[in-house]
Amino acid sequence: MKIRASRSPGKSGSLCQFTQLKTAKDGSTCEYPTIDKERDPDAIEDWYWHYTYKLKNPEGKFVTHTKTVPRRKVPTVRDLIAQNTSVAGILEYLHSSS
Repeated sequence: MKIRASRSPGKSGSLCQFTQLKTAKDGSTCEYPTIDKERDPDAIEDWYWHYTYKLKNPEGKFVTHTKTVPRRKVPTVRDLIAQNTSVAGILEYLHSSS
């Protein structure tokens, strides 16, 4: 059994939801992903998702990175962050094919 010290909040990164606005050739603007109702903040399918984390570069400064999260992996990434899983562990899960 491995015991580790509790980590400070934010060490696991953040999961963020977002939409994209795209302009069509006719000048109209559409918001993606498209949905037929009002966006529900808790509905995974209503949003695009990305994972944001910080890594220390060779100069010793922290640099923010983002990685797109497929919708099917959002619940697991949420759980990993709640469990204070390391950034490396979350990235390993995101790179896995399952």
